[in-house]
Amino acid sequence: MGRSALSCVTGRFQPVHRQHLELFLEALALSERLARLGRQLAAAPGAGVQGDWSRGLGRLLADREALDKAAADTRRVPRIPQGMPIADVHGLWFPAGNGLVLYANGEWYPMSSIGGQLAGQCA
Repeated sequence: MGRSALSCVTGRFQPVHRQHLELFLEALALSERLARLGRQLAAAPGAGVQGDWSRGLGRLLADREALDKAAADTRRVPRIPQGMPIADVHGLWFPAGNGLVLYANGEWYPMSSIGGQLAGQCA
């Protein structure tokens, strides 16, 4: 829904109600976009890993109950250390509690037990 159409629909409501309606309409638009993406992914061609992955994700997006269950599973949620990362040729460096970790090739590597703030790329 475009911004001007949204303004026409919500323009007659009180400010508090207008804000709730705007949030609802934006959520509705996002839901429709996800449904469309799910349909596109479910129809993905190809017999390889990429096609299988796309179709599986498409089915998951179409099944709200399975999607809610998957999103609630903390084992599926990536654990990303707090702090601003620094990227270099080795990967992404993160401060993590009392040390530093490196994210490279889809894996986390503890690199230091000495904490601190990252200042720039490795030389």
